[in-house]
Amino acid sequence: MSLMSIHYRRMTAFVYVLLFLLAFNLFFNLTFPWFGLSIIVRVYLFVFSFYLIYNYSTIEIGRLRELYREKFGRKGNLILLAEMGLVPLVIIYGITVVFTLIDYVRLPGWPWNPIISLLNGRYSNLVIYSLFLFIILKTKWGPGFKIAIFFAVSILYFILDKLLFSIFGAGFSISIIKYAKFAVLFFFLFYPFLGERQKRRSLAYAMIAASILLFSVIGGYSLIYIYSPPGAYQKCESGLILMRFGFQFPVEELKNTVLEKCDISLLRNMHHLSSALGRNINYTGNEWERLLFSGSLENANYISGILLGRPFEVNYNKLVEFAEKKSTVRETRLEGAENYIALTAQHLGGNRDDLTGKMSVSNRNFKLFAIGVLGEARDVESIPMMLNLLIDIDLNLADMAYEALRKISELDPASELGVQRNDPEVIWRFREYYLQNRRGR
Repeated sequence: MSLMSIHYRRMTAFVYVLLFLLAFNLFFNLTFPWFGLSIIVRVYLFVFSFYLIYNYSTIEIGRLRELYREKFGRKGNLILLAEMGLVPLVIIYGITVVFTLIDYVRLPGWPWNPIISLLNGRYSNLVIYSLFLFIILKTKWGPGFKIAIFFAVSILYFILDKLLFSIFGAGFSISIIKYAKFAVLFFFLFYPFLGERQKRRSLAYAMIAASILLFSVIGGYSLIYIYSPPGAYQKCESGLILMRFGFQFPVEELKNTVLEKCDISLLRNMHHLSSALGRNINYTGNEWERLLFSGSLENANYISGILLGRPFEVNYNKLVEFAEKKSTVRETRLEGAENYIALTAQHLGGNRDDLTGKMSVSNRNFKLFAIGVLGEARDVESIPMMLNLLIDIDLNLADMAYEALRKISELDPASELGVQRNDPEVIWRFREYYLQNRRGR
């Protein structure tokens, strides 16, 4: 194309620098574990893209439109749109794709990781900001005002984009937002080339282009999901994104992948999306137990938060055995697993004596856990034991015992009286509560 050759000659030095930086970035990413060079290259991409747009903006569209009509007839406007409007954006997106593939080369899941990220709009804002710059540069405002408007529009777009996607986290509303965004951007791209008299045609073309682009994105995810092997990285990631768009067909297979691999990270993502859509992830009681006891205490605590309040019966002995096992792991704080403590308390039943018996022979970590469980269970009969722990020399045990007493009695005498938690007056208050509420009184 003549326009391309003109701009290539103008930007030869910039193109050579870009190619060198991309090649050097590839070598650097494969050799050294430092991402600083990628930041430098990304900044240069902005400079290159904005300079390319600036060169195109200096061309007078009105004169070119007349020349293209004389040369190509009715197709002149469309050819002008392709050469001057679409080509620079395609070039910018093309170098963005190359940069992303290079930037992700050392990350797991390559090349699917960058491909899925690109489909999800990774670095696409560079194209959008370039489009804003092109539209603003074609106005008749002064240079200073153009710069101010460009920054204002870019910041406003960034804030609105983040706000909309935070409000509408998942569902078909995501597709509607993306479609509307594409349609508006394409309209402002097509309008200067097709002329003021063809507003409706500009809108129609924008809607068609937005439909094609959105269909391509969703279709790309669907193809990746359908033709990827079960449990593969790209299948899980594309399935999650399809769920985010509101599609339910990946759910069952993703659920099976979670079970087969005990992939709690995948479960977290699925649960987040399902909650945003107002749906539940349904497993049987045995399947939930399998996931609950399959990994770390952190994962068990997360799953416990899902199970709290659900009509599933979790075996008390398994809950306590898992806690005993984890209590021996260094740097594991059972007392911090609030959801797991609450779940154990929910299924404590008539096993208080068993739990207190285990406390006497277990380590300090398990004792803290058991105190938390008895407190969550509102077990009045455990108050005498808690009062003994309240004066223990181990301050953590004493503090945990006080929190348990506070939950059981719904009293907070230390705060009310402004005294230490092991003050005799505090002990007397809790003892009085026990005498009034114990069994068989």
